[in-house]
Amino acid sequence: MEALANDFYVEQLVSREEFFSARSSLTKRLDANREKLARRDRRGVLGQFVGAGQSLRAAWAEASLDWRRAIVAALLERIEIAPATEKSRKPFDPNRVRPIWRY
Repeated sequence: MEALANDFYVEQLVSREEFFSARSSLTKRLDANREKLARRDRRGVLGQFVGAGQSLRAAWAEASLDWRRAIVAALLERIEIAPATEKSRKPFDPNRVRPIWRY
């Protein structure tokens, strides 16, 4: 991307159309590769705990926030919060929380 920007802005070796076409292509490739890396990293974090849930529970207490975040990201697709059904002053209703697990 840096070389492409230099060729367009500084050296003026490529046209505006060529620049945007190449940038679009490179951006798609970068996004795809970032997604692949993210998936691989999530699997790598969990690999050491396959079939060893007790080890994961034991490691959780001393683990860093980044490590915990990687574990949660590997297991959960997203979390959905249902709308409140009644006006209440309860600050938190766990029945409204629905985890969507990765398969």
